[in-house]
Amino acid sequence: NPVKVVDTLPAGMSFVISSLEMEISEGQITWSHIGPLVAGESKVIWLVAHIEEEAVCVLNNSVNVTGALPTGDDVHNCGTAQVIVIGVIV
Repeated sequence: NPVKVVDTLPAGMSFVISSLEMEISEGQITWSHIGPLVAGESKVIWLVAHIEEEAVCVLNNSVNVTGALPTGDDVHNCGTAQVIVIGVIV
């Protein structure tokens, strides 16, 4: 049951580095196979992103997760996190 995670970065935020191997295309970061996970199991993926100086606001970052059960049924979940940008330290 390969599990796929897709993180869509908002405008004003650009990808720098991740804890796992991934692909990136136009602000979408895809981890195609973070391994099989059993029900209730979790896995931590982190990433570092650069926030543009002009982005003093609230940015909404969304993530979608898809996988398949041993029965073949597809499962999915999603989440959104608000990133509050206060200012830039120089």
